[in-house]
Amino acid sequence: MNIIIQTPQFTASEGLTNFVRDKINQLTTHQSNIIGVKVVLRTGAKHDLSNQWCEIIVTLPAENKFIKKHSLSFEESIVRAIASMDRKLKRKQVKYS
Repeated sequence: MNIIIQTPQFTASEGLTNFVRDKINQLTTHQSNIIGVKVVLRTGAKHDLSNQWCEIIVTLPAENKFIKKHSLSFEESIVRAIASMDRKLKRKQVKYS
């Protein structure tokens, strides 16, 4: 599985990238045929308190799945996005099983 982490507006620390990789690896427990995952972390508007965005695109053999979440911190945004993607992948697995 190929994991791409992009941070266009800042430089991510090694701790943040390791956190993302650990959380992304949890997705493979429900979906073993994931080809790749692209994670984009960006900040939103300065006046908005919950301006830390996480976008996740999961590439599967027949389709792509997309989730975008925001919160006060990148870590919380990542956790919320992974939880949503996990639910989405579980629904797909049940639907096609």
